[in-house]
Amino acid sequence: MTPDRRRRRATALGAAACAALVALTACTAGGGASGEEETARPAEEVTPLGDPAEKLSGVDRWDVPPPLDPDALARLPVDGPPAAVGEGFIGTVLPTDEDPELTFVLTDADGTSRWSRSVNPSCTSFTVSRTDGRDIVVLLDNDFDPLRGEADPATEASGYDAVTGERLWGPVDVPGAVIGPGLVFGDMPGTVVSDDAGATVALSPADGSVQADENDGVVIDHEHNGVLLVEEDGELRARDTVSGRELWSGSDLRPPKGAGGRGVGYARAVEGDGARVLLSWTPADGGGRPITTVNDLRTGTTVAVLPDEVVEPRALSDPVTGVLVATSVADADGFVAAYDGETGRELWRDATADYAPRTLLGGKLFGAQPDRAEKVVLAAADGTTEERGTWPFPIAATPSGATAFALPDADCDKKDGSCVAVGAPS
Repeated sequence: MTPDRRRRRATALGAAACAALVALTACTAGGGASGEEETARPAEEVTPLGDPAEKLSGVDRWDVPPPLDPDALARLPVDGPPAAVGEGFIGTVLPTDEDPELTFVLTDADGTSRWSRSVNPSCTSFTVSRTDGRDIVVLLDNDFDPLRGEADPATEASGYDAVTGERLWGPVDVPGAVIGPGLVFGDMPGTVVSDDAGATVALSPADGSVQADENDGVVIDHEHNGVLLVEEDGELRARDTVSGRELWSGSDLRPPKGAGGRGVGYARAVEGDGARVLLSWTPADGGGRPITTVNDLRTGTTVAVLPDEVVEPRALSDPVTGVLVATSVADADGFVAAYDGETGRELWRDATADYAPRTLLGGKLFGAQPDRAEKVVLAAADGTTEERGTWPFPIAATPSGATAFALPDADCDKKDGSCVAVGAPS
């Protein structure tokens, strides 16, 4: 993997969250091999909580994204943007003068706190996964001390049951922060240590074991809930990291019309659904624009072939309804198409869209209008415009539709910026 490619992936999937916490620290591996359990270290304490969410009242309806009920909102007890994990959320509480540690907080879908864990605030991050019927969170910690700037901080990952806080595995050494997609960890590009990314590994959600290491000559593309996609000897290979079984390879896939032979590579993740990936196919004539398909990560099955009008493909998936939306990375291209996430049937297309898709949640497609504060929301199933407004974009949603979003300080009595609210469809 080229440094530029890993830089783009890390920037999109992990760098911003890390840099926002501590701008001048670096996530690098310390003593011990990656994935090696540190049995001498005691487990970190998890604090059970169970505090009910603070109800919000008097919120301006124009500050609440549709279709949420502005009269039934609660405040999530986090500072940073949360992620959905099963029927709940995980987020962070940033360090303060009184409490210098970073705290990860797990909540129910209604904002009721479950448990927390505090860690060193230096460039830590988290990710979510699922294994053996459990939703899990993987939390990072390290021993960086700004007073020992020359030290090589060891970064460790631990897997916890998202509901109970039970430690399922770890801590295990990883070479740096979460860069994703999934349980992929590596040195952060552009840190004070180096302008280039270093080692990258992928772990199993079942036990935290290292399932791939780019030092061994493979390219790690994507991981989701125990399915790992790598490039090995120039060919895509998907493997179940729990059973060790190879699921498919690039040569097993049926090329889309107009594609040539085995010329297929990983393009990017589908936003909102790690179980789908975008693959790029070389045209049969060797020229022209690559053909892009949406494929099921576990089976390799092609779900949809994206239109030629999508110049630099990007896809979003609704975790609630499963609808897929394809568009271009560039905002100004003006082409959007939607597909049934199960059958791949095209639902609608708009070749002259005046918006750029931003978020797809709960059957709603939220878009930004370039050079305008106004936003638009469409019905994802048929593309009809339902509403325009200046509300914030949703951040994350559970399968039941509980949705988190940022509220301005005027709505949540917070003096130092916005707060994170959660609500349900009205």
